[in-house]
Amino acid sequence: MCAFSLLSLCVVAVVKQLRQELVPLTIAVIGVVFLGYLLSQLRPVVEFIGNTAKASGMGGYFTVLIKALAVALSCQVCAEICRDCGENTLASKVELAGKIGIIILSLPILQQLLTMARELLA
Repeated sequence: MCAFSLLSLCVVAVVKQLRQELVPLTIAVIGVVFLGYLLSQLRPVVEFIGNTAKASGMGGYFTVLIKALAVALSCQVCAEICRDCGENTLASKVELAGKIGIIILSLPILQQLLTMARELLA
């Protein structure tokens, strides 16, 4: 990862010298490649946890957790790219959208918890 980061830094420096207007696009592409690599490295961990969750009967919760994690990571990378390009306001909006997305993803779990609470009280 360090080698890729240093190579990316060199690429950005060269692009900055040749075509300044392509620097944000270059940074965005590097960020997406970096995120893709990191996610591919997490695959065995996610599969192990998923199999464990399914065996324990908590597969639905695990699915929501993984989706929320993906939303959080994607929004964080996108926000950092926006900040790198000098767009702090847009970065804040991306982070807010990610938080709202996670809340929306968690609504079915909240609904199940409320249903369980009602059954216990009844």
